[in-house]
Amino acid sequence: MHTQFTERRSCLRAEADIGANVVYPRLNDAVALHTRNISASGLYGWAHAHIPVSARASVAMLVPVREGGAVRNELVEAQGRVVRCDPDPQGPGNAARWIAIKFDSITEQDRSKIDQYVQRHAATP
Repeated sequence: MHTQFTERRSCLRAEADIGANVVYPRLNDAVALHTRNISASGLYGWAHAHIPVSARASVAMLVPVREGGAVRNELVEAQGRVVRCDPDPQGPGNAARWIAIKFDSITEQDRSKIDQYVQRHAATP
């Protein structure tokens, strides 16, 4: 029997290898996360830490923004909830995890920076 998948994402997503720092209140320090993809509503990436699903997390990352012919890094900060935390299938027994965070608090200015990046990098069919 074939199960039909329903896409719940509401924003365009682009593959991205952007470093981010994630702060989860129960850890003593920020966790480095490397994004696999991002959108204006969240990110998905790999980290060396387990952050439980539903946990609140703060994210800070430098997003490359193009203005005219120049590119510069812009700080983007957001808060959200962890919606996925899956073990790395290549490394059972280690702390590496694939983590998805859905933003629930981000300024329009920061959302726009991510959206601009996504629009430039999203794969077209």
